[in-house]
Amino acid sequence: MNQNPQQPDAGETIGNRVIVAVIVGVSLLLAVVLGVSLLTGTEPAADAPTTESSTSVAPPAPSVTVPRPERIDPELTAWNDEHGPAIGKLLAIFTAPPVRDVTLLRFRCKQMLAELVKLEKIEKPSNAAVAEAFDVWLLSVRDAVTFCLEGSLELPDNEALPIAGSGLGSTSVFWDTFFLELAKHVDLTGTPPGANPELP
Repeated sequence: MNQNPQQPDAGETIGNRVIVAVIVGVSLLLAVVLGVSLLTGTEPAADAPTTESSTSVAPPAPSVTVPRPERIDPELTAWNDEHGPAIGKLLAIFTAPPVRDVTLLRFRCKQMLAELVKLEKIEKPSNAAVAEAFDVWLLSVRDAVTFCLEGSLELPDNEALPIAGSGLGSTSVFWDTFFLELAKHVDLTGTPPGANPELP
């Protein structure tokens, strides 16, 4: 997934830029909707108190039906209960309202990297399919954050912001895969609120 977007030709049309901006905007909007519904389970409230942790992994987009597993895996449930709060912290940063400044985006990416490093060190889930989906999601986040912090420096700021933002938004596909794989073995239908750190 480590793709370095090529710098656009000088003759790129305004129409192409608009299309890219629309695609990026939709991706970021979906990420925000995903985060609000996943981390809180309700519509966001302006004065909602900040919570420090969650007891389980947050669900995917509202359009995705969360299945109730036929058989609960106690080992995976314990893994989810233990590591759900750390996963929730990373998701909370991902799903915070979009920024319009590339410097601020890179600051957010540094916050994501700090949480990602913690997740890369935790024990893997006992189920092979869940572990693989978790690893793929973490790899997608690693690639997107690396481009945000390093690769985007080679682009002008007005191009770096949408391209880096789009890369971060694309990781939601891998998140959904991991979440739905975990939901086959852990009851995630009654997820409590996740972490909601204050972000710039």
